[in-house]
Formats: sequence, C-alpha cells, structure tokens
Amino acid sequence: MQYPEGQTVSLPTDLKQFCLLLQRKETAELEKISVSDSESASSEDEENIPGWANPASVHHAMMQQAHSQVSALFLCRTHLHPPVDYMMNMSPFSKAKFRHRSDSSDWGHIFQNEKRPRRQGILEEVKRRERNWGIDDFEKGKLLGSGRFAHVWLVREKSTNCLVVLKAIKKSKVHKYHAEKALRNEIEVQSHLDHPNILRLFTFFHDQEHIYLLLEYAAGGDLFTRMRKSQLPLPVVALYTYEIAQGLKFMHKNHSIHRDLKPENIFLSHTGRIKIADFGWACHSHKPSQEVIVGTTQYMAPEMLTGNGYNCMVDVWSLGILFYEMLTGDIPFGGDSYEEIAHAILGGKYDMPGPGVPKGAVDLVTRLLTKNPARRISLDDVMQNPWLVSAMRETPEHL
Repeated sequence: MQYPEGQTVSLPTDLKQFCLLLQRKETAELEKISVSDSESASSEDEENIPGWANPASVHHAMMQQAHSQVSALFLCRTHLHPPVDYMMNMSPFSKAKFRHRSDSSDWGHIFQNEKRPRRQGILEEVKRRERNWGIDDFEKGKLLGSGRFAHVWLVREKSTNCLVVLKAIKKSKVHKYHAEKALRNEIEVQSHLDHPNILRLFTFFHDQEHIYLLLEYAAGGDLFTRMRKSQLPLPVVALYTYEIAQGLKFMHKNHSIHRDLKPENIFLSHTGRIKIADFGWACHSHKPSQEVIVGTTQYMAPEMLTGNGYNCMVDVWSLGILFYEMLTGDIPFGGDSYEEIAHAILGGKYDMPGPGVPKGAVDLVTRLLTKNPARRISLDDVMQNPWLVSAMRETPEHL
C-alpha cells in the first residue's frame, strides 16, 4: 500500500507489544548464557587448594592489601589495551575502541599511517606495542565458579602475592553464542569505573583461546547468598542501600547504566562493603533515551517494559526492588511468566512491607517504586533520606 509522502503510520499497540515480547524472549535466551553466568564451585573443587587460598589466610591477606596498591600494580604494566574486536580475532575497524580510556587516543596516529596497508598497520602496531600480563604471572588458588563462558579463579600475583580474581572467558563460546556485545559491554564499561562501591576491573589480556579479566576479589560473597542466610537488620539494609546508591551515582555521572541490578550482581568486600558487579548488560548513556529491553524481569522498570525509551532512572527503580527485598525477604512484583510479571509491574500494585518495617522505610519504598521516572526519587535524595541516615548510625562496626 502506498502512503502520501511525509505521512507517518503507527503500529497497532498489540503488534508493538508482540514485537517487544519477541525481543524480550531473545534477551531471556541470552540471559541463560550471559558472560557473567557462573555457578558456585562444588565440594570437589575445594580439595587440594594451596594454603594461601584457605579462608583464614585470604582474610589476613585482604586486610593487609590496599586497593590503591593493587590498582597501581596492574596499571604500571599495562601500556595499551587492545580493542575487544582484536582480542576476539574480529575486524579491528569496528567501534570497539575504548572511548573512556585515557590511552584511547594512542590509536589515532595508527589510522593516519599511510606508509603501509591500513589493516596490516594496526595489527602490527598492536603486536609491537602491547605490553601486558600473561597467565604465567599468576598462581591459581581456588575455583570460585564456572559457567558456559567462563571459569572464575582466586589467583595470586607471583611477584607481589596480591590476591585478585581471574575470569577466563573462552573465545570459542563467545563466538558460538554471539555474545561479543555483552563481553564488550562488560569490559568497556567496567574498565573505567573506579569507585569503592563498584567491583574494579583492574586490567585484561588475552591468548589464543581465552580473554582474561583481572577483577577485585569480593571475599564476602554475593548479596543473594547473604540475604538467604538470615534477615538483614534494618541498619544494614540502610547501609547497603546507601552504598548501592553511591555506586550508581558514580556510574550515572560517568554516563553508564547498569540495567541488571539484582542481589546476584552485588557482592560484599572482606569488610562487608557493597561492590556492584556484572556489567554484561550495562551500556553507555550518551543517547538521550534507550529502548532495548534487557536485564532480569522482576527488577525491570515500567518504562523499559513499554519500549518507549528510558534512561538511568531504570537503575533507581531496580534499587527500589532491592530495597523492598532486603526489608521483607521477597520481591514486590511476582509471577510465573514474563507476561505475568510485566503485567504486575505495569499495574504498579504491590503489598506494602509489613508492620515491622518503619514508616520512613515504607515511604522510601513508595518513592523509589514510582512508575513515572520523572517523579521517581533521585539518588541524591535517597542518600539524604532522613530514615536512611538515621538507621545507618546504628550499623554495627563488623557486618
């Protein structure tokens, strides 16, 4: 059918929702094989670990290990990070150069080199200038987890005995499941975020079969496991909420959106402080509005589900779900399928926390779970919330 020039035709609402549902199902498949997908190590993996990797030794080492010293160690050896595309044996001309790294400008003169073929010039320059880490620089201690893509190890740097996490990602699996974009997001976003409440990606390197990420070790485990052990005291809930808000504020200030905030993606340091992790679904927020539906359904904001565009306020909504869950041990919007959960979220109706929850905390839940993102509470206001500030004063010294 022909339409007059300049006339726009809108899709029927039902068809648009059907397209969004298809997109969501595609994302759900990717969730099952995400780069961050891992399972805890089995009891068999606990056997034969070296003495320095047992819990008592690790705790002592972590108490002696300064974050700034570890950062300096890896930065001093890293001269130039190759693009993800190069590490994945893909074309070096795609848009994977690191936009936020101070050394990204080093690639400029390579593209202007007219004395040799452009493609060959880039690859030769990378091989010549790359001064990076290798797997032989580390001693494996304990397998922390494994998944379809990666094995995650506690390792010790041989020359300094610094403890870090080594995430070994198989290139063949990334290619097989077309997860290059998720890997690129994880590296590109996390590599430039240096904040006390964000798990630090110190550096990365590669060999023929793997890409290796060197990450900060969060010895306290993940928040999901912590919450399942026992109900969190209210002062601890307040502290965790404040620290998550701090980390998110830093991300948003640096033009990044997490998009998959949930207990499994939040870790605790050896001192019990929050570390936001798993950036496989993160993105840069340079665009005024995002439209792709990604993340975990129960924690998705209404504006993401409608497909009409969203911004960093989706992370604030997810913080609201987390806050509710830490207070009550349950999530506000449930269901047996994506459609049921989405319907509950878009309906906006949930059970208020029980009588044991202070009125100030209930009010904060309401302000975080406001459907209209323009009226949703800001992260600054979350951190200045009277109930939150008052409750944090009662936080025990040792969490």
